[in-house]
Amino acid sequence: MVEFINALGLSERYNLLLFGIYSSPFKDEDASKWMPISSEAISNKIDAWTASRGKRYNDFTLSELATKIKVPARVLRHYFRHEIKTDFRRWKTAMRIKEAGEVIRDDHKKSIEAIADDLGFDDKSNFFRQFKRYTGLTPRQWRFKKPADAQDAKDPEQL
Repeated sequence: MVEFINALGLSERYNLLLFGIYSSPFKDEDASKWMPISSEAISNKIDAWTASRGKRYNDFTLSELATKIKVPARVLRHYFRHEIKTDFRRWKTAMRIKEAGEVIRDDHKKSIEAIADDLGFDDKSNFFRQFKRYTGLTPRQWRFKKPADAQDAKDPEQL
């Protein structure tokens, strides 16, 4: 593949861009400022951005995330597939389920349906199905499980 790309006569920098080693410039950036981008850097950018958004995981797309953290969508998609070993949609669902698990456990006064709604699950049955798929327990079981039961359930952090 590299030989084919080189045969096209493209610059070395463009070859590296094709293989996701360099991030591409955005409208307001000069092409001379292209920087190598590592998986760790992408992870740090995603962590910082999600932390700044609070607990809203439902209202953004991969393209929007890529624009906000200044990483090309193609590189971000590759990061999810090859580093995280899942696609963006599943990652986002896992983040929502993780947050739901924390709120369900910590806030016994808030209904599970209200928590699901707050995290962008419009359909109650879909939330229950997704929660059980990711954790191995229903939201009610998760709320009332004892610390010893935690070993039997899947940890949403490991998704």
